[in-house]
Amino acid sequence: MITLTGLLHQARRTLLIRARSHSGLLALVPAENIDPVGVKPYPVITITDPQALPRRSACVLGADGSFDVHAFAGPKKTGSTVTMTGYDHISAIGVQIETVFAPNIVTLEDGSKCKLFFSDVRTLKDAAPDDWHWFGQLNCAVMKEIA
Repeated sequence: MITLTGLLHQARRTLLIRARSHSGLLALVPAENIDPVGVKPYPVITITDPQALPRRSACVLGADGSFDVHAFAGPKKTGSTVTMTGYDHISAIGVQIETVFAPNIVTLEDGSKCKLFFSDVRTLKDAAPDDWHWFGQLNCAVMKEIA
């Protein structure tokens, strides 16, 4: 049986697969730091569990959902030399996150279509002097045709 939870689970898996295989993003954030298990050093990207509202019409099951995508970064260094400030680093990561995810229409494992778009993006100063936090609310509209 198709459920809202199942549709959004598939959407989240698809987002992670896309992020962990995108060369532009991986040039800035190691794959193991994209939605990691446990604490990892910066840079890190997390994708929260989805929130959803059902969307119903004839022969369609769907959901309007949202994921909070967070990225954290400090200065990028080669040895002890700063090659990118923390702000420039988090901005570059944010650009790649937006490029990977939205606006876009992706096909999920079961053939459902998922339309992605960001409704809110922010860059915030973090606690350390040159550490930054990027936040985006990634919205998705998932539709699955049913008989």
